[in-house]
Amino acid sequence: MTAQPLRTHTPAGEITLPSTIRGIRAALPADRREEFNRAVEDADLREVHAVLRGYLMDVMEQRDPQMQVDADELRHQEQVRRSRGERTA
Repeated sequence: MTAQPLRTHTPAGEITLPSTIRGIRAALPADRREEFNRAVEDADLREVHAVLRGYLMDVMEQRDPQMQVDADELRHQEQVRRSRGERTA
C-alpha cells in the first residue's frame, strides 16, 4: 500500500502535505527530527494521532506562514480540550 500525500487549500493556495510518519519527519527541519522521533515513539496509543497532527501543523505553517494565527488558535483549543479531560473522536 502506498500512502498518497494530503492536499489542502489555504489562503496561499493548494498545499501538499506528507501523509506518513516518515514523510512528516522528512518535512521537518533537521534540528526537529530527533524531537519528533522521541515524541512519536513515546506517545501513548491514544495520543499518537494528536502528536502527529501537531507536527503536521508545523509543516503546514512552514509551507503557508499565514497559517500561524490559525495554528495558534487550534493549539489553544486543543490545550483547553485536554485540560478539561475531553477526548477526541
